[in-house]
Formats: sequence, structure tokens, C-alpha cells
Amino acid sequence: LAKLDSGALPKAQWLLWKGDAQRVKGDAEGAVRSYRSAVELDPSDPRPYIALATVYRRELKAVEQAKYW
Repeated sequence: LAKLDSGALPKAQWLLWKGDAQRVKGDAEGAVRSYRSAVELDPSDPRPYIALATVYRRELKAVEQAKYW
């Protein structure tokens, strides 16, 4: 993750990639925090919404998932 923090990317993109890395490592809660932060910074980008729905689906949180699909 430290390699991604170069400042060369828009913050929302960096948070999306950080969330992806956290999800792959099994840190679902950290991924959700990163994806939500990405949504706050760029609500027009659909990718963090899709990522959030995917995490919630995998965690079987149907109520939360429905907010993002």
C-alpha cells in the first residue's frame, strides 16, 4: 500500500486501489472504509459503489448491499 501513496494519482483513485488491496488481504472493514472515502471524494465514479456492493455481498450483508446496487 505504501507504494501506491505516491501522490501521483487522484485521492479517490488511490482509495479505490487501497480498498481493493485491503479486500484481497481479507480486511473487509478496511476496504469498506476506503471505498466509502472514495465515494465521498468522487460520488460520480461508479467503481467504489460497485466495490462496496461486492464486499457486502461477500459478507452477506444484503441490507447494506442494496444501498449500492
